[in-house]
Amino acid sequence: MKDNQLDKALRFLNEALRLNPNDCTVLCHIAKVLFCQRNYEHAKELLQKCCRDDPLKDESWSLLGKIYSEEGKIPEAYECYKTALHLNANNVQSYINLGELYESNDQYEDSLNLYRSILKRFPEDLALRRKYQFVVSKLEREEANGRKLSAGEFTELKHANTMICLLYTSPSPRDRQKSRMPSSA
Repeated sequence: MKDNQLDKALRFLNEALRLNPNDCTVLCHIAKVLFCQRNYEHAKELLQKCCRDDPLKDESWSLLGKIYSEEGKIPEAYECYKTALHLNANNVQSYINLGELYESNDQYEDSLNLYRSILKRFPEDLALRRKYQFVVSKLEREEANGRKLSAGEFTELKHANTMICLLYTSPSPRDRQKSRMPSSA
């Protein structure tokens, strides 16, 4: 989003907040805009308020974890992501955020395991598939540069690209019609 669009969104959200000052959904949306503007401190204050006032709102915990991660507060970020996932095990973005936290600490095997297990539940999620493929590629580069992978990691890497590609290989009915040989008379 461009800055003027963010500013416009912020004006509308602040107007909504004026009408209902304790609405955690609005506060969370404002925090997202502030996060995009890199105003982490103000966003963190709003999200901490949300987490106190509505501790069951997983989105607030996940975004607060993202801010802690940006600030380098890894244990706090981890706890926020775990709380968000405890509240809502279907929040794919929280899994991605946790995987990125692992990646930022060079824990690629942990992020690979996380993405692999979540892909079983959400195989159609494009962002999740991309994150998984990124980690697989990173580990393949490490292997190519002489890092020795464990047997389990190596087996996973051999099959990782196949799993991702299988999601794309099914031809559409129209494509199947085009590729059929004409029937013989």
